[in-house]
Amino acid sequence: MNLEQQLKTLEKFGERYEREHLNGIDVDSMRADWFCALGFFLDHIYFQGRRGTLSEQFKKEAMSTLEAVFGSDQETRTSKFREAINVGIIPTDCQWKTWTDNPLFLDLRRRKAGKRRDIEMVLDSLRFLTSCRDFNYNIVTYSISEVESGRIGDLYRRLDGIRQVGQKVASFYLRDLITCYHLKVSEDDYSLVQPLDTWVLKVATALGVCGDRDDSTIAIEKILQVCKQFGVDPKRFNSGAWYLGAYSFKIVIERLQDGRSL
Repeated sequence: MNLEQQLKTLEKFGERYEREHLNGIDVDSMRADWFCALGFFLDHIYFQGRRGTLSEQFKKEAMSTLEAVFGSDQETRTSKFREAINVGIIPTDCQWKTWTDNPLFLDLRRRKAGKRRDIEMVLDSLRFLTSCRDFNYNIVTYSISEVESGRIGDLYRRLDGIRQVGQKVASFYLRDLITCYHLKVSEDDYSLVQPLDTWVLKVATALGVCGDRDDSTIAIEKILQVCKQFGVDPKRFNSGAWYLGAYSFKIVIERLQDGRSL
């Protein structure tokens, strides 16, 4: 199998990632309800460098805590969120060191919504929502507007500025958001939706697309170049490479059970 065929195969794995991880998402609810949109965002930023089951548990506890604080319906949640901003429970600055006496911080810690840095990440995400006031605090509709207005670079940098988020996770969120809503991104901005995690880098290196000593900027540039050369969707290359790395055992077992060669 030559490189073009290998890349096309990864693209197919990217389609499989979309079917298994994105097709079940209620995109209409995310646009209509800021709390649902926040859940989508937390789904992405909680999953960093640890077992998925543990990250899922932390995220679940965070959402349960926030629902207990803000309520179970959208109108109540919005009203209580505005009230929390007004009384200072939702931070409006980046001085996270001053948040440790915050009642919401204490609630999240009590409910075991992750380590301290996870809880600070949730609070800083809520701070970010205050900048989405014109979009009823909805991070998804705000993000869609920024992408469609050609300001994805500015959005990426602001997401990167949320405590514990960083470039890789900002790209992960943007990649899936753009896929879910079929948004258009210029070729110049492809690098912003190319999260380079361990699996993607290992697969790209194994295929000879980049070198194991390349820094992330060079590696992403090489990935984008080879995708362009062979007409491969770089988003699907990225999600497909991750899927292959993360689910390689599952894929091998499926092929064996189906009687296919490895």
